Amino acid sequence: MKLLRIAFVLTALQLMGCSSGSDRATSDQAAADSQPPALRHYAGPGSRWDVRLNADFTFSIERRARIDTPVVLTVTGTYQELDSGFLQLVVGAAQGEDAPTPGQTAWAIEVPGYALFLKPDESPFGGFITMVDGGNCPSSDLTANWTVMRPAASASADSASVAHVGSLAYTAASANLCITQRRSLTALDTELGSVDLGVGECADGVIATSQAMIYLTAAGGALVHTNHPDDAEREIVFAMQDAPLAAVSDLDGDYIGLIYDVGNPSGNNVAPTTLTCTAGLCAGSLYDSIGLVTAVQTFVADLFGSLNLPGAGMTSGQVRTDAGAGALACQSLSYAPGQVLLACLGQDPEDATRQITMVARSR
Repeated sequence: MKLLRIAFVLTALQLMGCSSGSDRATSDQAAADSQPPALRHYAGPGSRWDVRLNADFTFSIERRARIDTPVVLTVTGTYQELDSGFLQLVVGAAQGEDAPTPGQTAWAIEVPGYALFLKPDESPFGGFITMVDGGNCPSSDLTANWTVMRPAASASADSASVAHVGSLAYTAASANLCITQRRSLTALDTELGSVDLGVGECADGVIATSQAMIYLTAAGGALVHTNHPDDAEREIVFAMQDAPLAAVSDLDGDYIGLIYDVGNPSGNNVAPTTLTCTAGLCAGSLYDSIGLVTAVQTFVADLFGSLNLPGAGMTSGQVRTDAGAGALACQSLSYAPGQVLLACLGQDPEDATRQITMVARSR
């Protein structure tokens, strides 16, 4: 079974020492009953995406080719939170490049005030769109773990010389972000060197350097979109503020998530998933819709590997299906009491050279 493809390599960037910085200072489900939320704004790369979720349950989406170019796509409509925890968005109007038609839908997982993971139906853009709380530049330093949301086309999951996960540091005073640790899935105990992404001015939560476009959130997260002459070799890295795990059981609970896999059994390259973790062993199911009615595939993820490696809040293990097993590494964030966000990267159990990824939050 193929769960998903995703990997990360920074070999296209010049290796250098990092600047110093201090430590971290539609569906047939009924809509969930809730009070209207406050306005939330999320922004992220893949060109540039901006999503606003309004208090009256309307939304707007804008896309630009670059952060400094005009809007090329505008979508408006309504959204609701389903009993499952997924958001469902229904298009009311749209104009511009690759505009959807009224009535088309998208769905998302939201970590309110922190991150949004959006999957438009019938979208020309592969995978799902990752965004962080937008518009604010952090006033304090940050140390965080990272995994990849979009790989370089040349990356391989079984190469010990390819960096798949690691740690980073952001220095607020100089608006500098540095990849402080880079490690392979198959050699998590081996350091591959640091990469300084350069210094730039932070404006509207975004820093542009010669090496990367960096989206920051004051809540303690970051997205890094690396520069490369070949767009297929540009990576998107998702980072979450680090915090140590006392035990793997800290991650116990029920989750909803997204798994990206070009060949997954649902016939779509992104599948909604549920995950239940008990004492470090997680049982997962993939579905063909956010109705979560019939599972099309199951998998098991164990988190019994190294704890807090390569950074505080990370753990490793295996992902297993009937087809075999692959290495797995996850970063975690406790974003509210009893609520956890996971971002995991691993090897496809069918082919160790391919990568899998999953984002999931507590239900």
